[in-house]
Amino acid sequence: MEKRMQSDSIGIARLFSQIASRYDFLNHLFSLNIDRLWRKALVRSARLRNGA
Repeated sequence: MEKRMQSDSIGIARLFSQIASRYDFLNHLFSLNIDRLWRKALVRSARLRNGA
């Protein structure tokens, strides 16, 4: 069971690595770039200091 879970975790990590760049592109495309505004708003609301 533990070995299978390890194998599943590796498979999931590989899958994510393969689709990550396309996911970001499609997220920008389908949201009409609103996702970028959400990210900027989140960073501003976190009130992080420079270099954090």
